Amino acid sequence: MKNRRKVNSQPKIRRYKKIYNKRTLKPLWTVLFILGLGVVFFLSWSLYQPIIDFFSGSMESSKSSSDASSKAEPEPQRSEPEPLPAPDEPADDAVRAVYMPLETLYNGDKLDSFLQMMSDNGLNCILLDIKTQEGYLTYTSSLPQLKDTAAIMDGAISNMADTVSLLKARGIGVIANIHVFRDPVGSRSDYDKAVHYLGSNLFWLDDSKENGGKTWLNPCSQKARDYVISIAVETAQMGFDAIIFSDVCFPGRLGAAYTDYGVEVTEDNKADYLSMFADEALEALSDFDVQVYFSSPAVDSISGDTFSYGAKPVTIAKNGYAPTLYPSEYDASRSAYDAVTAQLKKLGDYIDPEDETSPAFLPLLQAFGGYGPDDIAQQISALEDRGFNSYIIYSEDGVYPFSE
Repeated sequence: MKNRRKVNSQPKIRRYKKIYNKRTLKPLWTVLFILGLGVVFFLSWSLYQPIIDFFSGSMESSKSSSDASSKAEPEPQRSEPEPLPAPDEPADDAVRAVYMPLETLYNGDKLDSFLQMMSDNGLNCILLDIKTQEGYLTYTSSLPQLKDTAAIMDGAISNMADTVSLLKARGIGVIANIHVFRDPVGSRSDYDKAVHYLGSNLFWLDDSKENGGKTWLNPCSQKARDYVISIAVETAQMGFDAIIFSDVCFPGRLGAAYTDYGVEVTEDNKADYLSMFADEALEALSDFDVQVYFSSPAVDSISGDTFSYGAKPVTIAKNGYAPTLYPSEYDASRSAYDAVTAQLKKLGDYIDPEDETSPAFLPLLQAFGGYGPDDIAQQISALEDRGFNSYIIYSEDGVYPFSE
């Protein structure tokens, strides 16, 4: 307020008017006086409002408002909210996967076509083999024990981590399939990891050599379990969203009387060794954001024959269960819908979509053996009618009959 009075103190200038109007004043001084008076008047008039604004705060708020206006983003156009999914549509986190052969990754045109097929049919994930049933790794591993070994397949992908990243960048989830103890290549690389013939140092075969008998990794061998788990950890490091462990089992009955596991194995302790592998694998993968599943034919959990497991395999799948629900494995005479429904009912004591303690459920559905689009649709409908929305559609050659 003090400064405001100073700005308006024009009378002070007039107070000295008599002094400058003395008769002895020279003409030049008179002219200069008049000019000076004009300058003072002009400056007072020009600065009056800015000074008032400054002390009243108006100038600062005006400047801030101006700056804010110049920096403000244009207001986004209002859009209508997207409609909620229909009740029968799968949840956003549902896995709708399809198996893709490795060869598809080698051909850009085939890959684009495959991904377009997925988009057209509402599929959002790919299942890739990382360790095949023959024991080959489909990628170039950096594990010291695997370098320059026969376990790396010819044509293995050298940049699997980059491949996974590119697929995920296109909105595709990636699931790894790792065959565990059925492994002719890995078992032959180290005698201590393999099942061998009773009382000998020979590799045991699950059939005669003439019939293509294969060697197996020994579920009772810590070295064999660590071998598979190291591959699983490397797989998680490459960015896979989920890992499915297949063939977590002992060999079948053929030639079983001649097996030597290095320890006594009975029907009562087989499940203990398989559960040991499951626990060790889950512990090793606990630091990664990866979902883990254990796979086996659903019929192995439904039937009373537990020879290869020592228990129903669904009970070994503590974290996630990914059984094959193939109708042809269960009852080919039934419709695809009825065959899947019957299996789900029999698994109901272990798998419940309403039970939060139930293992995550990701079944494999059949798209081979003459099964067409209607058969695939029936299997999916059977799942959905029981409250399940996630699945993997499987065809070994990667050809899917989604339309006639």
